[in-house]
Amino acid sequence: MSQNIHRLTQNFLWKSTHNIYHVGSFWNHIRTLEIFGPCSTCQALESLEHIMLECNAPEILWKFRYPTWPKLNWGLLLGCGLARFKSPPRLFETHIAASEAEIHNRWVAIMNTALKRDKLLTNRVRFGSLGIKKQLVLDTWSGALLDEDSLPDDWTRSEGVLVGIRPITRSNGVG
Repeated sequence: MSQNIHRLTQNFLWKSTHNIYHVGSFWNHIRTLEIFGPCSTCQALESLEHIMLECNAPEILWKFRYPTWPKLNWGLLLGCGLARFKSPPRLFETHIAASEAEIHNRWVAIMNTALKRDKLLTNRVRFGSLGIKKQLVLDTWSGALLDEDSLPDDWTRSEGVLVGIRPITRSNGVG
């Protein structure tokens, strides 16, 4: 797998691909623990896909307040603030947008961690042959940094260099 993908992300992808996570049918072969196989909300056989995309638990929460649940798709998730409802949409917007903001902010944090790691790994004295070339780091992150024009040509030793995408906060749009 590519070394450019964070190790935790690599682990998640590998474990997901190889059904390592203990969900669904994993529990069918363990006496007395087979009750963990079905989803506790809808009784469908649990899987990562079911947990992330198919489970109706959010729908149940929504229906406590509103009579209809919109059919979800990727476009609706991305445009949740633009959806129009006959009843007040605040719960939907808050529920979906908060999830989207959480994913966005985690992604920004992962990118900033990768940037910091790359900056550290340019220290050949400390990391020797395990280090990476400074020019590779400069080329990799070129065009993706916050206020890049104000940074020195070699910013690998500068403090406060961040990926040019800001986290979503309450003051800039969510919540």
